[in-house]
Amino acid sequence: MGLEDRILQAIVAGLSSGSIYAVIGLMIYIVYNVTTVFDLSLGCYVMLGGMIAAVLYASGLALPLSITLAVVITVIMGAGVWLIFMRRSMETAPHLTQVLITVGIMVMITSAAQMVFGTGTKMLPHFADIAPIRISSYAVITPQAPWIWGSLVLMIVAISWLYNRSMLGKGLRAVRDQMLAARLMGIKPLNTMLFSYALAAALGAIIGSMMVPMTAVSFGISFKIVVYGLIAGIVGGITKMRGIIVAGLALGVLEQLAAGFISSNYAEAIAMSVFLVALLLRPTGLLGAKEVRAEAKI
Repeated sequence: MGLEDRILQAIVAGLSSGSIYAVIGLMIYIVYNVTTVFDLSLGCYVMLGGMIAAVLYASGLALPLSITLAVVITVIMGAGVWLIFMRRSMETAPHLTQVLITVGIMVMITSAAQMVFGTGTKMLPHFADIAPIRISSYAVITPQAPWIWGSLVLMIVAISWLYNRSMLGKGLRAVRDQMLAARLMGIKPLNTMLFSYALAAALGAIIGSMMVPMTAVSFGISFKIVVYGLIAGIVGGITKMRGIIVAGLALGVLEQLAAGFISSNYAEAIAMSVFLVALLLRPTGLLGAKEVRAEAKI
């Protein structure tokens, strides 16, 4: 096995896991740029999407229907959680209280998932019944990787269009920039916050379903993946969609390189350390943060 093959395989695998981190970063981006709250419960919707899709498929439903229902159920749950636990806090609670509420939501959803789905892992078959794509004598692309990459690309296109081309997206940005002015223009901030939360839950359920054939999912993954997404969001620049995507992909590649060349036991610590150093050197993010408002242009 040559050095180039090992590096190539690490990059290919890292782009798959990095795409997942990038999507979670986008979820945080969507919610933060309307509510200004770092929601630590968003990783739960990735877990729920994967778990629900796997359970529905195991019950005998077709794979496309299982994934569709998983996304719908997760969105409904996400919207319900926001209405019950977050809506009132957006009007009255201090910022720190709002963040702590999201921690409580994460613990609650994780515990409920453990009781409902059990402690075991859930799996789905690969979406395409094809052999792994060999790109060198050693490096291969798994059948599920193109689905994950494609999902990220479609999400980038859709979010960019939403923020830059649609009236709804302009309303989301208006609430983030000037809430009082948005109210005077007839925009209801709480409704836009609810939409952003539901949209983030939908993205989480989609990528959660996409990752299950490649990485078995269990109730306990929520905290790890939301931390990775949060790191990608902060290092990339939380108002910079392009920076978040770059940071998420880079985090995945760094993790795989560390696992392949040093030790898988220290891969997470090494990748996180590199990103913390990057954050110290670039406190405003990889691409800077000249704009105060959310910017979705790529």
